[in-house]
Amino acid sequence: MDKRANKLKQLRRDEEAVKKIKNEGTKEAINILQIIPAYVLATKFDFGNIRLSRFLYQYNRYVKLILQDSTDLDKMAKEMEHDKGIRFDGLTGDIINLWQDENDPRRVIRGERKKK
Repeated sequence: MDKRANKLKQLRRDEEAVKKIKNEGTKEAINILQIIPAYVLATKFDFGNIRLSRFLYQYNRYVKLILQDSTDLDKMAKEMEHDKGIRFDGLTGDIINLWQDENDPRRVIRGERKKK
């Protein structure tokens, strides 16, 4: 019986270690996925401290919702495709602009739809 109890304790310790590694890996991935967009917005689109803070607040809010299964990434991707003409291809990692034609009436430039 002692061997069995020891095996159970070791199994529990192993499960806790795996959970810890998963949590640390998830945190690292989230950090990477925060830093890259924030860096691009700051260096390429001249986002200042206030806009970056707003962006990161909303970004973290959605990450938490996804982790809590309160929202769905597929639904968000479909909304982006429908509303903005941007498709995310999960298999290849490509981002496709569906409205590349400058005369496409669905194309939005600085918050205003292209006039027909």
